[in-house]
Amino acid sequence: MAPLLAELHKACFDTPWNIQAMSDLLSMPGSLAFVIEQSTDMPVGFVIANCAADQADILAIGILPAYRRGQLGRRLMAYLSDQMRSLGVAAIFLEVAADNLAAISLYKKCGYIEIARRGNYYDANRLNRTAVQMRCDLIG
Repeated sequence: MAPLLAELHKACFDTPWNIQAMSDLLSMPGSLAFVIEQSTDMPVGFVIANCAADQADILAIGILPAYRRGQLGRRLMAYLSDQMRSLGVAAIFLEVAADNLAAISLYKKCGYIEIARRGNYYDANRLNRTAVQMRCDLIG
């Protein structure tokens, strides 16, 4: 699965993770990855998360640019939440660039709330952008 995830990540982001990075993520205890398809055998998005005890962190999520704004991101987030609930996860956390308004809007629609900000979080090539930390409570 690492080659597919690396390919999708490369198509979704300016600074892609390579196959080795994906393999390393997937080999971590508690790591999960899900792919969403537009049609059979046509993957158009992914999410990678890591669970520990009753919490999970979304490490990466992406939908191919041509398929964005078509509810696939929302479906992928809902599927992830369902899977996490079945594993006894009480809350999911994520970080997103503060200037990524489309992603922040999606996360809010999926029940995430802002809990903190980290200044100068992303690398210098990205102008030291601020990260917004968000949380979604699954068990309430």
